[in-house]
Amino acid sequence: MPLEPLSSAEQQFRTAGRDVQTHSAGLKKELRVVDLVAIQILNSVGYSWIGTAGKLGSAHVMFWLPAVLLFYVPSGIVVAHLAREMPLEGGIYQWVKLRFGPMHGFMAAMNIWLFYVLMCATIGLQIVSTIPYAIHAGGAVIASNKLLIAFSTLAVIGIVTLVAWRGLGIGKWVSTVGGFTTVFLFGAVIVVAIPHWFLGTSVTTPIAISFPAVSLLNLNLLGKMGCAALSGIDTVAVFAGEFRSKDGAGPSANPCGTERPSSRP
Repeated sequence: MPLEPLSSAEQQFRTAGRDVQTHSAGLKKELRVVDLVAIQILNSVGYSWIGTAGKLGSAHVMFWLPAVLLFYVPSGIVVAHLAREMPLEGGIYQWVKLRFGPMHGFMAAMNIWLFYVLMCATIGLQIVSTIPYAIHAGGAVIASNKLLIAFSTLAVIGIVTLVAWRGLGIGKWVSTVGGFTTVFLFGAVIVVAIPHWFLGTSVTTPIAISFPAVSLLNLNLLGKMGCAALSGIDTVAVFAGEFRSKDGAGPSANPCGTERPSSRP
């Protein structure tokens, strides 16, 4: 029975799959499933959104629920579909390149690169600005010290650069420890808060099943919680070519349905 001819899109996906497979063949497979899970946690969970949600008070749950339903779940469905259709290392910028052209793919990749550069540049400031919450005496003075902020920023950028230069052999441990530390800290916050909720000693009611007032501020917060706090589900695909499967190979020896030569005579 003759095979149906492939569509031009399918041919393009298969050609891209072969190109990526050839490029990825020389990569050392450093990442495990646990490393990919930690990377996904780091890209989807952040402490800063606690403050954003806190501005809404006890009605924050009524913002998280529509944000999950209207953004997180649909984005997960889209990413799962694209990952099956185009299982390529590079993820979103490869998908954009194949669908809309090389220039759009380049812009998507530059957007991701610029985002992480700016994010790393703010880590030092975030570290210094949290000092007043850890210590009381002199904390405000330290947080406003511009020299300390500059030094902390340069130190963080230097450390991140060294880790990136060394590669995923070290970077995976940094991201894995960071990802599961994030889960631990969020869990600790919940465990500490639960007795206060049940004893009625919390400062505010933790959860209120009521919608906050419709205002520009609340719509802005909804956008941040939906499009920022719940984004990042596509990032694991960027590292697909460096994932080590059980047999020590990459995630797939046959991406995009490309044909492999038979070992039978």
